[in-house]
Amino acid sequence: MAMRGEEYIFYYTLTDEEGNILASSTAEDPSSVLSGYSLIHPAVEKHLSKMVEGEERKFILEAQEAYGAYDKKKIKSFKRYKIQTQGSLKLGKRLGVRRWWGDFVPGKVISMDDTKVTIDFNHEYADMRLHYHLHLLEKRDTSVPFACGIKPGKDEL
Repeated sequence: MAMRGEEYIFYYTLTDEEGNILASSTAEDPSSVLSGYSLIHPAVEKHLSKMVEGEERKFILEAQEAYGAYDKKKIKSFKRYKIQTQGSLKLGKRLGVRRWWGDFVPGKVISMDDTKVTIDFNHEYADMRLHYHLHLLEKRDTSVPFACGIKPGKDEL
């Protein structure tokens, strides 16, 4: 994993085996992430940490390394009244379910009736071989003052 304190400004395309675009950003509207905080997939962060500004890189993550195998044990059913959501509850809706200790787990409603809701907690890219195409635009050292909104400069203390 990269050291904390670097910011990567990059654009990318993530595709599946058939070349369907799953996610992307552009040079005009790039992605930005701080290293060391588990904000992006560890393999992507590792590649970004080894790149230099202006570099372009393609790599493939096998399903197991990416988001793992699809696991039928991650499909859970709940009594409908226990699922509270903003807006209407419908098939295909992505939502976060709060566990008893407080964290949220993302899932997708795959079936429902008047009394029961079934949610698939597998990652949406589980069982998928993923193709990444990264373009690193800029790599910045983000010291604590910068991370707090103060940009270091020639006039700093």
